[in-house]
Amino acid sequence: MKYLIVGLGNPGPKYEETRHNAGFWFVDLLAGCYGGNFRSETRFHGQLANIRLGASECCLFKPSTFMNRSGSAIRAAAAGLSAASLFRISGSRTASPAAASPSRTGSPARPA
Repeated sequence: MKYLIVGLGNPGPKYEETRHNAGFWFVDLLAGCYGGNFRSETRFHGQLANIRLGASECCLFKPSTFMNRSGSAIRAAAAGLSAASLFRISGSRTASPAAASPSRTGSPARPA
């Protein structure tokens, strides 16, 4: 079964450290932990990386569009990849890059 995990964010250096990019931080962390390498996919308007989580194939996706325009990029990726399920990760009011970093007392999903 193939899963599409979408990390939402805004493109460009102006937004790199803002809470709006928490989705990007999350999929970057997954790619780093599970050996995924992002590559540009112009047909989907974003970047893709493939990883395996147990027996499941997962495609990590970062749309290159701004968050409020990401729907068309996500639809294109989901259709083009024939994903069985879609998971969307976005930021919160309190998100920071440090919250997406693994720690000794917490996990990426539940920071200490």
